Amino acid sequence: MAHTISTLLLRNLDDVFGEVDPVRRRAAIDEIFHEDAVFYDPNGGEFRGRDEIDRIAGVIKATHPAFRYQPLSPPEEIGDAGPGPLGGEHPRQAARRRRNRFHHRPGRQDRRRLSLF
Repeated sequence: MAHTISTLLLRNLDDVFGEVDPVRRRAAIDEIFHEDAVFYDPNGGEFRGRDEIDRIAGVIKATHPAFRYQPLSPPEEIGDAGPGPLGGEHPRQAARRRRNRFHHRPGRQDRRRLSLF
């Protein structure tokens, strides 16, 4: 499988934060993330390392296990990276700025919007 930035962003959405099965989620995390990666939660949390990313991804997905995330637009690549902090912006601020980039496709029973970023 090609490891382009676009592919990794989509896999992060589907295979990490969209995965209900903890074994498959952990396998994707081990493949996608470096061992000292950091996930910045737009609500204020910083989760360091694969174990913490796995834990928080499971906690987030458990709040809405039947939801399926769908990209609102194709992944954005800037140089050799995806969108990130610009001009000294804190990662949390950058995440809030992009918070409506992805949302779940709700079933009939639930029409609430859920932002991943």
